[in-house]
Amino acid sequence: MIEKLIIVGNGYDLARQYKTSYSDFFDWLIIKFNIDSSQIKNIVELDDIDKLVQNLSEHECILKSNFWFAYMTLLKPNNSDWNNVEKIIETTLELIPNEINKLYDEDKNVIKAVADMGSNFEKKVLFTTLIAFHSINTFEDTIDFLFQSLIDFETLFEEYLYHILSKPYYFDDIIDTIDNHIISTTDRSNISILNFNYTKFSKFKKEQSRNIHGAILKSDDSPVIFGIDSTNISSSNKFYKFTKTARIMANGVGHSYSSILSHSIKDICFIGHSLNKADYSYFQSIFDYLSIYDSPVSLNFFYTTFHEKNASVMQDYQHSIQILLDRYGETLDNKSHGDNLTAKLLLENRLNLIRIPV
Repeated sequence: MIEKLIIVGNGYDLARQYKTSYSDFFDWLIIKFNIDSSQIKNIVELDDIDKLVQNLSEHECILKSNFWFAYMTLLKPNNSDWNNVEKIIETTLELIPNEINKLYDEDKNVIKAVADMGSNFEKKVLFTTLIAFHSINTFEDTIDFLFQSLIDFETLFEEYLYHILSKPYYFDDIIDTIDNHIISTTDRSNISILNFNYTKFSKFKKEQSRNIHGAILKSDDSPVIFGIDSTNISSSNKFYKFTKTARIMANGVGHSYSSILSHSIKDICFIGHSLNKADYSYFQSIFDYLSIYDSPVSLNFFYTTFHEKNASVMQDYQHSIQILLDRYGETLDNKSHGDNLTAKLLLENRLNLIRIPV
């Protein structure tokens, strides 16, 4: 009988000293593609699109890499979230006008929607990079190109993970301190894990754990995915294929997974997860399934001494928890229930921040 659901994010692998952050991944890509990072800022300083494209086209190493890597790297000088992969994917798709499928009209001129990009830095870099990549590898449909580039980008990330992880299959060196605090007195057989990492746990049976975004296992055909939240994107939307829901459905064909959910769950434990918007649909589904407003389910958010030593990090974490609950509250049919969800959880001692001494 499942009593505890553990939701694991990348902070958990980082605590195990695995260099699985996007920053580390990009550092590896810069070396792999022989990019001179000192030249990046100079490439995007111009305002004229033709000169920008020409400037970028002179950097052959960038154009031989991957579109998403090139685009995010070029954003770096003016965007603090430049390597927040899933957030950038979402904001990038929002920048593309509905009428754009192609970059050029029948006369081989850049279409007006692209030419009139204005002063928006992200939009300028986006279309400059698209046009430059188009010049060396012609593509008909812009959205299809972005999607295929994303798949290629995921393959690069898989290659990176295999490169850095000394044990690329199952990991036996789970930090005991973290392990013991999360599991506590619960029998291991009564625990299920929703794992947002690409690594696996050896101390739990396969049917107890689900790597929702793929895993680096040669014995498991489960490719790594990046994607955006599907909450406000209909299946008829041209960007739907970029959602995590669509990607998981496509990758799940031919696979069967044991459910990690059960109505017997009494505790949901979050460890190392940023609670970012891209994963809200998962959390909403879990909260709905367990009816967290009316049920005795507790939400436990674990933090470490790193949070204690960095006040702003702790404040951001607490703010992320509040936003998550507020967003979920907005989905409840009873508006008053949504408005008082956090207060109810606190009064009933079902909302807990728990320190792990590491």
